[in-house]
Amino acid sequence: MTRNVLILFTLVFFLCSCESVVRLDDEYYEPQISVSGTFTSDDISCNGRANFFEVNLAESRPITAEDNFKIISDASVGLYHNKDLLEKLIFDSEKGVYKSLTTVAEEGMSYFLKINHPRFGSVVANSFVPEPTPIHSVQISNPTGTPSNIIENVSIQKLSAEIEIEDPLDKNYYHLLFYVDIKNIAEQNPNQNSLNNICDFYFVNFDLEGSNYAEATINTNSLELYGAYFTDDHFKSFPAKISFSLQFLLQEGLQKAENMAVELRTVSKEYYDFHVSAIRNANTGANPFFNEPASVGSNIQNGTGIFAGYSVQRSIFRLQ
Repeated sequence: MTRNVLILFTLVFFLCSCESVVRLDDEYYEPQISVSGTFTSDDISCNGRANFFEVNLAESRPITAEDNFKIISDASVGLYHNKDLLEKLIFDSEKGVYKSLTTVAEEGMSYFLKINHPRFGSVVANSFVPEPTPIHSVQISNPTGTPSNIIENVSIQKLSAEIEIEDPLDKNYYHLLFYVDIKNIAEQNPNQNSLNNICDFYFVNFDLEGSNYAEATINTNSLELYGAYFTDDHFKSFPAKISFSLQFLLQEGLQKAENMAVELRTVSKEYYDFHVSAIRNANTGANPFFNEPASVGSNIQNGTGIFAGYSVQRSIFRLQ
């Protein structure tokens, strides 16, 4: 699973509550089961669970609520492929999630989630893990470093990245992320070109004032939504080439950045719709008493939230 499972969990239930009708009196509010679960065939894990399944369940709540989310721990959660039961997910009380013990996500496989609860009834969702999209090359250009006008002894590193990918013929949905390996100058790094330590890398931000792929929806404001989201609807060449402007910070004289990594997620439509609509919802501004929030995509029947799959292709490259 991803490093942002807990952040995504909070995001799902916040956004789901944003879809509710706002009342000064919540007496008539009817909660639903809110589901938060993304799954991947990726075998690199930053939390020890790799490509196992983990699903968070909680009661949705009105936007005016100030109490904590109510975790649901007494549901029956089954994971299926077609009509075949793969595994009953077990509730982990320490992490507050339902998890698989033996079943891992596989590329090209579809999965069906069925939840039964004595109060909320039956809740279902389905999604699949797309085949990963190969990265042909990553070209870095125009690297610059300028002192920050805001933070003392910090420089702003900017560069452009062009990624060439082998986009399959069918319609595809993507989520693109960049990471940088920042080390102390005095530190020795014998595994400079290894992806094994990807969990120690830092997010690279997108420079919205630079030149970016025009059809992408980009989020730079929150870790749970970070990245560039796009489809292949407007690709003009095959293999496809897309460009982005990036930036990150270094402490002058103390830190160095020799390696970067690009992570291309080929995502299901459910994954894409949820995250893009969540970004648009976050950009609406905000005051729920005066603004109608944008609808957040959900593929949960008789509930709300997300259950969606994705695959991962990564490439690491030297900056110097």
